[in-house]
Amino acid sequence: MSSEARPNGIPGLVAEAFHHLRQLIRGEFALAQAEVAAKARKAGFALAVLAFAAVLTIVALNLLAFSLVSLIVLWGGLPPGAAALLLGLILLAGAVFLALRARAALTPSALAPSRTAHRIREDADHITKVFRHD
Repeated sequence: MSSEARPNGIPGLVAEAFHHLRQLIRGEFALAQAEVAAKARKAGFALAVLAFAAVLTIVALNLLAFSLVSLIVLWGGLPPGAAALLLGLILLAGAVFLALRARAALTPSALAPSRTAHRIREDADHITKVFRHD
């Protein structure tokens, strides 16, 4: 090998090591970027499929509601308008109930880590008592 291709002593070896380290880090960063981009494309496709599934679900629920109205008309003898109103009110009451339950579950007090806070208070009280008696 020529003297230009070989590093000059320890400083040259250190410089070459840093050069290789820098190349390694750049390569790993490029690989990570490519992987994240591929995963983002997959996630985008999955979100599109999920949106399509939501549309199909809404259509299916409309058909099921129509079928229930037809059954109420057939078995209950109600006029179609009254059957649709009855089913609509029942579904609305269920939706309001679920929304109120969900809203209560999302309050800050419901989401706070109460057991952890209680344990921290107990630990702090214990530590305070230990240091007071010494």
